[in-house]
Amino acid sequence: MLSIPPLKENGLTRGAFNRNCVILANAEAFDKIPKAWIPRPDWWTTPLKPRPENYLKGLSLNPAKTIRMAVVDLVGKETLQMMIPNDLLNSKGGGLDIVVNCEDPEKQLELPTHKVDYSKWANVVGEKYAPAETELLKIKEPAEQLVKDSEAAVAEAERAASVQDVEAASAKASAALKSMQAIARQTVEYTIKNNDWLFIENNLDTFRQYNTARASLKSAELAADEKMAEDYKTKFDAAVKEASSANNVYIEPEKIVVKIDKVADKVQKDLEALKALKANPDSAPPLKLGKLDRRDVLKLKQLEATLLESQISATQKSLTKVAATQTQWARAARLARRGGAVGGGAAFTGSFAVGGYTISSGLVASEVSAAEVDAVLAEILPDVCTDAIGEAAPSLRPVTLPTGPAKIPVLARKRQAGGDTPELKRWRVAAVALLAQQAIKDALAEAVKQAQQDMGTK
Repeated sequence: MLSIPPLKENGLTRGAFNRNCVILANAEAFDKIPKAWIPRPDWWTTPLKPRPENYLKGLSLNPAKTIRMAVVDLVGKETLQMMIPNDLLNSKGGGLDIVVNCEDPEKQLELPTHKVDYSKWANVVGEKYAPAETELLKIKEPAEQLVKDSEAAVAEAERAASVQDVEAASAKASAALKSMQAIARQTVEYTIKNNDWLFIENNLDTFRQYNTARASLKSAELAADEKMAEDYKTKFDAAVKEASSANNVYIEPEKIVVKIDKVADKVQKDLEALKALKANPDSAPPLKLGKLDRRDVLKLKQLEATLLESQISATQKSLTKVAATQTQWARAARLARRGGAVGGGAAFTGSFAVGGYTISSGLVASEVSAAEVDAVLAEILPDVCTDAIGEAAPSLRPVTLPTGPAKIPVLARKRQAGGDTPELKRWRVAAVALLAQQAIKDALAEAVKQAQQDMGTK
């Protein structure tokens, strides 16, 4: 099946579309005609270097009476080409009875659509690949499996239950990339060594596979960062709940927040490094390109730019997740410190969720039921949200927040009076509600601040 472009006559185009065509020939006569594979180095010819003719003569064949076949891909996908010498055409008495049928919008021709298998033709000699290309094909054989291994490692990392499991999956992706990089390097070396006939464009599939393995490793590494941040969240909750004193309610959590900060800083630096690479017009794959042809280097730079764009996008998404965790638990640690600084009364060493945030404090007694907390929050939170938004929205400036712990004088007097009266319980719940109020204001202020930063960068 051939694809023939529209014909041009006197500068005008006949036909508005490419046409698929089929070449038919006398099967018996065609089988008797000698056919030869011509390897890539000998396919292209010039008046001074008639390579195909010399190659065929070396096989004791008559170039004028031999059908030629070759691999001629120039876009990264193997494409086969066949050439019928003029002496074999009908007009020269070639005896093949060649017929060309093409699609025609005015005729309903039933054209065969199956692909021709050159390997099944009779009377075929020659080599499809040059020795150097055969060696390179053997080197490239593991590439497809390595890509599958790297993608499987990413899937394993994303469903991993622990940091250790993610790191193990990341190690698998790293091993696959190491092997894939060796293949890419050898492909470059073979291209440089045979630069008169071999080009990077002939092996684009290898470099796309290499970049896929690189992207897989980055995804696995980001999954490890995200899982580590989640792991610290769990440790934060445990540190608050298991605190042995009011001070420990915030000391250990603050240490964990520092660790979360380090994870966020790492992802942020990774993102900045990728953006710097993308901004550099000379960015190329981490391969020794050496004396590679300028056109080949340009092609690899184009592939590199595409890879960097995808890695930047993935890293930005991961940073958003980790930064949200960082902000959430830094706020929770501040609230824990505020609660721990207030003297008197039993320390509240548990935690409760408000608007997606976990609040912990040493300010109130832990025996207050969840139902009581919900009742108070349901009553005050709508007004808190409305007031905070109304205060922040007009100027897009964060609200001014108190830096010290919330004080409830009446609660203090009730504590001095002693007894666990219903009224005292209600004030304990009110204390929890005040913490929730502060958390909501903090969240809104942080959101406004982030919005300002986002607007400033656009």
